[in-house]
Amino acid sequence: MPLVRVAFATSWLSKAGGGVSVVVEALSRNLADAGLEVSVFGLEDRLWLDGDREAWSGAPARALPVLGPAALGYAPEMARRIIEWAPDVVHVHGLWMHPSRSVLQWSRSTGRPYMISPHGMLGAAALRYSRSKKRLISA
Repeated sequence: MPLVRVAFATSWLSKAGGGVSVVVEALSRNLADAGLEVSVFGLEDRLWLDGDREAWSGAPARALPVLGPAALGYAPEMARRIIEWAPDVVHVHGLWMHPSRSVLQWSRSTGRPYMISPHGMLGAAALRYSRSKKRLISA
């Protein structure tokens, strides 16, 4: 039986993502240790470049460059890179930034499923914060 290919998509690979990056690192490592083929796609940031990538103990991670405001996390390469890697399923961590859109684009182009872990981003307080950004990403 062929290996199941699981991709993770997140805005944060570095400690800038707080608990989200810790969860992605641990889940990706545990799935890889269980024998699945795993790859992580995230956004490049200063903390990642300045040392967090050397400390990363999760599955192989690809940090993609961000164009424009960091708050939007626009990484035009992400959808293409996920499509090229050809996972069976993608687990997206977080909402309201470009990686979520990239996963939706991947799913629509392949017909394959994805899972979302919002990590508190659907709470009332979180929904009130940066409403214009959420409208832009949701469009």
